[in-house]
Amino acid sequence: MVAIQDEQLDLFLEELRRPAVWPQSIQIYKHAENYLHRSEHKWPGMKFTVDCFPNFKACIMGPNLNDSNAIPRRSLRTYNLVANDVAALRRLLEIPGVIDWSKAAYFSAFSSELHDTLKLVCEQHGTTIGPTDRTDFAHVGFLINTKDVQPVPSGKTEQGLERPTTLRPFSAADIPNVNRLWAFSGTPEGMAYLTYLQSHGFPNMAAYGADSEMVGFLICNSEMGLAAAHVSPEHRGRQLFQVMAFEWCKAMAAIGQTDTFAFVANDNIASMKSLTRLGAKKVDDWKVSYVLFRPKNCDPADPLLAWYDVISNKN
Repeated sequence: MVAIQDEQLDLFLEELRRPAVWPQSIQIYKHAENYLHRSEHKWPGMKFTVDCFPNFKACIMGPNLNDSNAIPRRSLRTYNLVANDVAALRRLLEIPGVIDWSKAAYFSAFSSELHDTLKLVCEQHGTTIGPTDRTDFAHVGFLINTKDVQPVPSGKTEQGLERPTTLRPFSAADIPNVNRLWAFSGTPEGMAYLTYLQSHGFPNMAAYGADSEMVGFLICNSEMGLAAAHVSPEHRGRQLFQVMAFEWCKAMAAIGQTDTFAFVANDNIASMKSLTRLGAKKVDDWKVSYVLFRPKNCDPADPLLAWYDVISNKN
């Protein structure tokens, strides 16, 4: 086991772009890239652990609980995985201290090819909720070239509906509303997460109606990806997502983020069509899973489980 150090980040980034793990490694890559090149977007309190280095076969990105400046990503217990060798991943997961199996954990957007291995290790310590339990825990990946996206015609839509004309990043005052409407948030921790993103210049976008009411938003997450989008029901059918996403891509390109990504639930055909119209490319073999781990004798007051209860009531 090797914990990647600052002086190893250059080579680590090269290895994360190897065809054997790319684009499944993009979330880890974006975090490591920000650590090395974009200090303003460096997410405090992260660590990168690999089975060996160089030429790693398995990598886990997770919280560095020794960092007092760590900012919550799902109660400081979110992990990202990438591997081109499931046996190496299993060995890495089983090393004491890599994962704190005494507490609930959230394994976010990893290749579905790794699901069975992760589940096998998790079930030595507790139970899991995953893509076989929730359809919104099974997604497909899209890659987006932010310099090669398609705008939509200005003015009225094909249906003759007026679009809101004011587009700008959402403000700190909008965050409570964004947190409430975001399908995978709604908790105090979500407020802290969104506040950090907004205050540290992570690109986001919102649309406002004639009365200055926010009618749609788009969130850039800590991995510099398109985390979520929302359009108020009465404003759907106006291609508003594509309008916001086009402006967001321009903002991303302006800070040097020319490649980004989005994950869409397998049954969300409308969002897939919207991303395709934008110019995003669906990667057919990039199937993505999410897993929530519950330890044996888990604390019912665990904030990560409280978050899960909130999103379960929303979805």
